[in-house]
Amino acid sequence: MPLNLLSCSAHLKRNGCLKCIQDWSMEGEEWNMGGMRGFIIGSQGSQWEKKVRRRKKWVLLRKERLFVGRGFCDESNEKVLMYEYASRGSLDLYLNSEDLSWVQSLRICIGAARGLEYLHNPGKTQQRVLHRDIKSSNILLNENWNAKISDLGLSKFGPANQQYTFLVSNTVGTIGYCDPLYVETGLLTKEYDVYSFGVVLFEILCGRLCIDNKNDKCRSLPRLVQEYYEQNKIKEIVYGNIKDEIESSSLEAFTTVAYQCLKRNLRERPSMTKVLRILENALRYQVSFFSHYAKVQYTIGNSTTGKKDHTTNCITI
Repeated sequence: MPLNLLSCSAHLKRNGCLKCIQDWSMEGEEWNMGGMRGFIIGSQGSQWEKKVRRRKKWVLLRKERLFVGRGFCDESNEKVLMYEYASRGSLDLYLNSEDLSWVQSLRICIGAARGLEYLHNPGKTQQRVLHRDIKSSNILLNENWNAKISDLGLSKFGPANQQYTFLVSNTVGTIGYCDPLYVETGLLTKEYDVYSFGVVLFEILCGRLCIDNKNDKCRSLPRLVQEYYEQNKIKEIVYGNIKDEIESSSLEAFTTVAYQCLKRNLRERPSMTKVLRILENALRYQVSFFSHYAKVQYTIGNSTTGKKDHTTNCITI
């Protein structure tokens, strides 16, 4: 049935989530207004209650690092969930895009790494958040290409700052991104997310999804990149549109930490704090290279979009 959102507006205003909606929407339809995205949820069944509980669960997480619910309405059998609007969609849509420079790709990686590092950092508590479904389609991009982690539907609170920092759980996730060790043992740790993030890093570098069906043959990206990295041939599988612009130190830093993320031994995988630091270094190396040879000015952390100038083969900020 059509849902009149006008009667929900007062409730949403009280939550600071909506200024004005002047339209009718059908159940399951997406809409956006003033930079907000909404999903209309039916009034029957348990889906609504589950999503509201999840939204309340993550309400304290920082919105600048994660895409989480911005508000909800449950009034007169009208049920609305609201999310920040990701105008550019998910990262998987741009893996082989001709518009993304290496600088811009690194910024996207850094933005996603900050979100995951935030989830994993327990502070002084004894809990951290384990996402369990990190993949390029769960990294959303806004109009400025800023990246944030989304879809916490499979996430769990895991133990931290304790003697034992793992959970035993049923295997969940997406084929190609799942940590093989987790699949084998059912032991869930933060390193599962690290493995999945390493797969995403190589997806960006190689310009392809982790599972690629070509000529009726299924090729696994993690195995491929491990083989080429160990043979010192990683540049041979770098996406062609960015291959010539990547500075050698930037490539080395990026591929080294991405390869470490895929290590079978959990202790050899880096923390997300370390991953973030090395990705920031890779960006500095790249920007420093172009600053020297192409007089590019850049300040780390600047949210302005970097675009490739195809006429000069330089980066403009």
